Amino acid sequence: MDNSRTPLMKPAIPLMVLIALIFWTEMGIMLLLPELGMPDRLKDAVQDALLLVLLLSPSLYYLLYRPLRRQIDERESLLHKLNTSEALFRSVTHTAIDAIVSADADGRIIFWNRGARLIFGYAEAEALGSLVTRLMPERYRPAHQAALTRLATTGQTRYSQQVVELSGLRKNGTEFPLEISLGSWMVGSKRYFSSVIRDITERQRIAAEQKANEARLQAQADLMEQFRLLIDHSMDSIFVIDPETSRILDANKAAAHALGHTPEELLQRRVVDIQTVLPDPLAWKRQVLDLEERGSMLIEGQHRRRDGTTYPVEVSLRYLKDRQPPRIVAIARNIQERKIHEQTILKLNRQQDLILNAAGEGIYGVDRDGRTIFVNRAAAAMTGWQPEELVGRPQHEVWHHSRADGSPYLPENCPVYAAFRDGQSHSVDDEVFWRRDGSAFPVEYTSTPIRDGDALTGAVVVFRDISQRKAEERELREAKARAEQANRAKTAFLAAMSHEIRTPLNSILGMGEVLAETDLTPEQRQCLTVCDRAGDALLAVINDILDLSKVEAGQLELYLAPFTLREFLERTMDILRVQAREKHLELSHRLAPELPLTVLGDQQRLRQVLVNLLGNAIKFTDAGSVTLTVQPTLERDQVLFAVRDTGIGIPAEQQQRIFEPFTQAEVSFTHRVGGTGLGLAICKRLVDKMGGVIRVESTPGRGSTFAFQIVLPASDSTAGNEFARLERRAYDRQQQPAAPRSLRILVVDDHEDNRHLVRAFLKQTPHVLEMAEDGFQALEKFQAAPWDLVLMDIQMPGMDGFEATLKMRAWEALQQRSLPTPIVAVSAHAMREISERIQAVGCNLHLTKPLMKKRLLGVIDHFARGRPPG
Repeated sequence: MDNSRTPLMKPAIPLMVLIALIFWTEMGIMLLLPELGMPDRLKDAVQDALLLVLLLSPSLYYLLYRPLRRQIDERESLLHKLNTSEALFRSVTHTAIDAIVSADADGRIIFWNRGARLIFGYAEAEALGSLVTRLMPERYRPAHQAALTRLATTGQTRYSQQVVELSGLRKNGTEFPLEISLGSWMVGSKRYFSSVIRDITERQRIAAEQKANEARLQAQADLMEQFRLLIDHSMDSIFVIDPETSRILDANKAAAHALGHTPEELLQRRVVDIQTVLPDPLAWKRQVLDLEERGSMLIEGQHRRRDGTTYPVEVSLRYLKDRQPPRIVAIARNIQERKIHEQTILKLNRQQDLILNAAGEGIYGVDRDGRTIFVNRAAAAMTGWQPEELVGRPQHEVWHHSRADGSPYLPENCPVYAAFRDGQSHSVDDEVFWRRDGSAFPVEYTSTPIRDGDALTGAVVVFRDISQRKAEERELREAKARAEQANRAKTAFLAAMSHEIRTPLNSILGMGEVLAETDLTPEQRQCLTVCDRAGDALLAVINDILDLSKVEAGQLELYLAPFTLREFLERTMDILRVQAREKHLELSHRLAPELPLTVLGDQQRLRQVLVNLLGNAIKFTDAGSVTLTVQPTLERDQVLFAVRDTGIGIPAEQQQRIFEPFTQAEVSFTHRVGGTGLGLAICKRLVDKMGGVIRVESTPGRGSTFAFQIVLPASDSTAGNEFARLERRAYDRQQQPAAPRSLRILVVDDHEDNRHLVRAFLKQTPHVLEMAEDGFQALEKFQAAPWDLVLMDIQMPGMDGFEATLKMRAWEALQQRSLPTPIVAVSAHAMREISERIQAVGCNLHLTKPLMKKRLLGVIDHFARGRPPG
């Protein structure tokens, strides 16, 4: 029997054994029957039965075994087919390069082929029984679980009977692209599914390369198309030429248009037919051999049009030896317009040379390396060179190598070079250039960058010899020095004159005030009045001269502070009311309501201008009125002041001169009323200083109007109101009598008359005075006893007031006094330098002589109220 059928015979063996057992059992019973002692009839019946069973046994075997044999044969046939099919399946699946994986409904792998091992890296033993989710990345596992659930419920999956692309996960943890097709089947009530998986990494790589190649090919095609369009739209003529025959193989539209041919006609031509430089094939061969050796060249020639006319061209030739067969590419440009420009440039250059050489200044140019690129004759003549000797040489080394003192001048510090480094023009007027003979001369020069588009290519330098100007400047400096020396001498003279005049004037006017307080006869009072007026006039002259000197020397400074305009005008008008009343004149002022309440300015200098103008108006008006109007102007922060009178007026020819020093109008009248001619000159300079302008309008016999406008910006209203309140309180306090409290006052003065004057001024006060004749005595008394106030004369023999004050302040510092004694300087000097020096040594205040009683008492009252006795 065939070995393949032996298992199928096993069910028939028990049947044969049973029949044999029956046979032998019957034989044994029949042999034992005679010995059993049974009745013969019964014995015969048993033997017949046994014989019948024995006779029927083969039939029983035949009836039972044949159907079973057929089933066995059919089963063996099916089993053989199944074994063959399984062998074929295993042979096919294990030889497939794709992965074939089967799993049960729980997702556990039940089949794993060789392709799956190669793709995923797991051996069959590792894979079987494990979950199929180990083959997929983490992000796909929830979707896989949902698919299993849907499969268990509906029997369908989203990707059944489809081929999809996903990502797989190899044993080594790397992901890879795969293509998978899914199928499922039922065995009884159980569902299974299988998948065919293909690694498409290489396919995707090939597809990507193919796509990239297609993109490159398309880009090359696009580039060729663009290149062709570029060639066809080029304004230059472009030819592809056969080097052997000089025949034109290809040409762009510009070439055909330039030569007057159609593109088809041009392709029938040779190079020797369209140009005049190479008239025959032999000349063309020589040109080709030269081009082949050099690779490329640039030549100029003539192209001949179809109608026989020619035009100049510049041709760029390139020999393409790598191409088989070799080709020549020629690019020709019509340079007829350039030739015209070149001729124009040559003409302009000739004109430029004429202009440069006609210029009186030295002119030269340098490139970015500092080398001279051109130089005019004037520059060469001033430096002692010939123009052709300078071109190409570094100009810095030729005539700009050293400074005036002979020290080296480094190129990196040269302003000429700086022009083409930073793109800015540089002007210099304090350097020297050096001549060929080694001598130097002062120059003034400007270095301007040369630009070619956005690029800096060099610089142009224009210079001139300023030897004569330097000499003139030296003369001017010397003249200025002499003028400054004369001005200092004038200032010293004015200071000395002021001191020498103010010192006796102090006694004259002071004693006049003291005398006026005594009982005098009318004639004596009249004489005293004349003396006072003469003294006031003399003091006014001195003050005017000093003010004018300060303005001209630039020493006059403005002290800006907020003040109320209305209060200021009322107090200014009060100064002049007595003078106007004596002449029976109407004196009034009008203030525009739109003006700010408080303004910022120097009210002392403004009052000086107004008092001068109003005083002049009263002085030159015998009848009528003098009016001051104040109003804003259209310009911001500008205020207009106008003083109108009904006086004698000023002739037109003199109106421009009256603001000059020592100039007066209407000499006969001014002699009668007096004056120095300095008031208006000072007014003009003060108005100028305050940022304004002054003018006059006048008609002889009908009056004059002096008007000026200055900058008076509005001040903060709150601060201005507070300032006005304090100012008003100070003004009211000045009208009150001095405080009765007694002070110990040390009076220091080397003139007995001045000491006597101070004693007379303070005779009616409770203050206690002690006199010192010089600085030594003053210092001794200052250290011997406490003092509430010191009146210190500045100019004294021996130890003057400056030194005495310094020593007093030093002694106080040694004594560690927390509150220094007030020291008021009294001096006949009114110059700014003296005032600054007085403040520097430690004085609290400076009073100029002549001393006025009211002013002195006011100062003493200030210290009496502000400081308790020491």
